Amino acid sequence: MPDLKPAQSASPATVSEDLGELKPRRQGRLSGLSEGQWYGLLGLALTLLTLLGWWTYSSVSGSVKEIRQTGLATLLNTQATALSVWIEDRKRNAERWAAEPGMVVEAAALAELSQREPQTREAVCQLGARSLQALRTQPLALTDERVIFNLINAQGRILATSANEQCGGTIIHPLYLRNLQKVFEGQSRFVLPLLEAVRVTGVRRPSFEVPLVWMIAPVRDKEGTVVAALAFGKLASAQFSAILRVSRPGDTGEAYAFDATPLMLSEVRQPEGSGPKLAAERAAFGRPLRVPAVMDNGISSPEPPTRLAQAAINSRVLADPAQHSGTLLEPYSNYRGTQVIGAWRWFSEYELGLALEIEAVEAYEPLRYLTNAFLMLFMMLLIVAALALLSSWWLVILRLREAKRVGRYTLIRQIGEGGISRVYLARHDSMKRLTAVKVLKAHQASDEMIARFEREVQLCSQLSHPNTIEIYDYGRTRGGMLYYAMEWVNGITLADLVAQHGAQTPGRVIHILLQVCGALKEAHDKGLVHRDIKPQNIMLSVRGGAFDVAKLLDFGLVKEINRDTTRDLTQYSRVLGTPLYMAPERLRNPADADFRADIYAIAATAFYLLTGRYLFEAESDHELTYQILNTPARRVSPLVPSVPVQLDDLLQRCLAKDREDRPSSADELIEALEALSRNERWTPRQARQWWIDHAPDIALPLAWPRYWRPLA
Repeated sequence: MPDLKPAQSASPATVSEDLGELKPRRQGRLSGLSEGQWYGLLGLALTLLTLLGWWTYSSVSGSVKEIRQTGLATLLNTQATALSVWIEDRKRNAERWAAEPGMVVEAAALAELSQREPQTREAVCQLGARSLQALRTQPLALTDERVIFNLINAQGRILATSANEQCGGTIIHPLYLRNLQKVFEGQSRFVLPLLEAVRVTGVRRPSFEVPLVWMIAPVRDKEGTVVAALAFGKLASAQFSAILRVSRPGDTGEAYAFDATPLMLSEVRQPEGSGPKLAAERAAFGRPLRVPAVMDNGISSPEPPTRLAQAAINSRVLADPAQHSGTLLEPYSNYRGTQVIGAWRWFSEYELGLALEIEAVEAYEPLRYLTNAFLMLFMMLLIVAALALLSSWWLVILRLREAKRVGRYTLIRQIGEGGISRVYLARHDSMKRLTAVKVLKAHQASDEMIARFEREVQLCSQLSHPNTIEIYDYGRTRGGMLYYAMEWVNGITLADLVAQHGAQTPGRVIHILLQVCGALKEAHDKGLVHRDIKPQNIMLSVRGGAFDVAKLLDFGLVKEINRDTTRDLTQYSRVLGTPLYMAPERLRNPADADFRADIYAIAATAFYLLTGRYLFEAESDHELTYQILNTPARRVSPLVPSVPVQLDDLLQRCLAKDREDRPSSADELIEALEALSRNERWTPRQARQWWIDHAPDIALPLAWPRYWRPLA
């Protein structure tokens, strides 16, 4: 077979694309289309119609989702900005109170007193009550949503408070303690909503049964040292939750805050009606953000966090702030088990997340109308298309299957393609013999290419060596395209052999080289230089019961050197040649090639077979050319220590930069290889066993009858 890349699932249309003769066996064609092509046309029309409808639906659906995404993100950003402004404003208020001169003096005294041992709760709280009297009487206390304030030392002990029952108590909640530590490092902090029962220990009863958010500011003495923390508690159900209620979208939308646990930190939309379930939904604070799973007995069990909560929590470890927010436009189950879409944002500085959700049914209601309209339109188009096709079906059933033909050959399928031609597996009409038919491409049919194509078949047909590809026939199609039929080799190229099975043994390589050299000897004796010896142009196969039979392919670059009048298309060989296997003199002057250029290429091919690597390995064509012209060829032995020294030396001679140092003929190379073959054997038994082991994966299945069906 010629050096051609495998064809990509050639269709009947591909087979006939560049052929001039497409002679039908029988009548029954309509508008140049076969029955099979009518089936294909019908399928194509339905496919295009479906794709068009789906594209339209997807485009509109994408637009609706984009609008929803923009709307959710905008509302969430508005809520996030409002919440941030409210938190920062309340932190500034706390800092202002913490900087009051009287507060600083009294807080320092309390902190010093609390460090003395022993000190009773009564002593500390009595002084604290006087110190914070001003905070109780200021009008700002009524307008700043404060319900309680604490003065706390570094150990978390409450030194003074507006709730007397808390004085002397100790902060125990880890989140509050972490923020308290930041305060004593000089930062003002916001603390998520907490129940007093879990925040403070050492008190008789909680001061409040509802969650409070906290603003904590450092109290500094004259030297700037933080001596205490001033904390203001505010009802979470007041401004904190009110901010999230402002921008709830639609009839089913809701916004809420949550922590990393994840637990709900704010109120949710108030459901209408009454009953235990609705009352539980109203009391949303502290509720886990997990999808409810109802068991067979009707009892709900906790499941993993909702997708939105999990996405927000996962973003905490990401360094890029842009990744701390997102939208989920594919419906998912929320904490109530309802299908929703939503947007989220995580505040690392506050350790909380914001969520905005709306039920998917409401969000994508426009798509429901679009879907119905699309289905109606699609059904109408299908009916119209079916009527149009059925009206001409009586013509379609007249179509008979026919094979594409070239001369006396029926084309079965495309098996390869090169730059100027395509190759098809075919069968002779009379002899039923499988052949390979090579057809020149129509767009390559220049005078130069036609001359090259004709010369290839004319010169190759003169060769009869059993290891040379055999030419059967030659001619033109009715459309004038050149073709020739040749022996079909059902096997594997040396390039694929190494790619699939690795480097080969010296004995087998010598066995292959002897066959190729035999084919070249006949060509050289007739004055023909192949000029394109490479692993891709040598195939191994099973022929007439003999195994590992080598076939030399593709004489497209052949040069006849014994006739001065021979038209040499050397200029084009610059394009078609393979530099990896070109002798240095061919790179210097493509027209300067004799028999020793083929000997060089054989040695480069042998190096590849023995090592599994190229003779020269370079990053660019320019570097490769430089190495071929100037760098001595590598020896095989450093890569394959087991290679015979005589074979290594022989290849070095063949790869000499100066062709005068190479073997002068194929006869000399054959003689040297035969001497080596006496010690490095590749027996018929070994060859047979190799093909028995590997043929099912390489070539033989291609010859099974199910692959012989003509194309319809």
